[in-house]
Amino acid sequence: RKFKFLCMVLSLISTFLGFIQPVVNAFILLTLGVPTLCLLVMELKVEDNLRVISLGRRTITLWVLAVACWVNDRMFCSWWASVGFPYLHGAWHILIFLASYTAVVLFAYFEVKNNMDYETPVLRYYPSDDFQLGVPYVLLERDVKKEGREKGLEQEKVHVI
Repeated sequence: RKFKFLCMVLSLISTFLGFIQPVVNAFILLTLGVPTLCLLVMELKVEDNLRVISLGRRTITLWVLAVACWVNDRMFCSWWASVGFPYLHGAWHILIFLASYTAVVLFAYFEVKNNMDYETPVLRYYPSDDFQLGVPYVLLERDVKKEGREKGLEQEKVHVI
């Protein structure tokens, strides 16, 4: 309860500061990225699914590359422009989008795995599950046999988030 309250207060303060001084917004978002990355690493350390670990490593790599692009763009923008490469800010946006999306998919996977007894998360890729550089998503498989013993259900269900 205290954690939720603290998160709400920090969100309100950072939003207010973002309106007053928009540059503050970037630094606040980066400071939120560090604890998220730490949580991801902690979850990956106890994970045994190699597909999830592989996606987690790619997510961390994308995040590090995105931050490197952002720092280079902020500190050396004039130099990069002078050598004819003013594209780091665009690269930042693309890389941070990819890192954020895959992090959301991974945390959805971890949430189901850790907190839903009757659901089994399966990491899949669109358009082909054999190609791990596709768009990742989580398929949920309901364990009806386990649930059925307690609730009297007989039918299997599969749904996607």
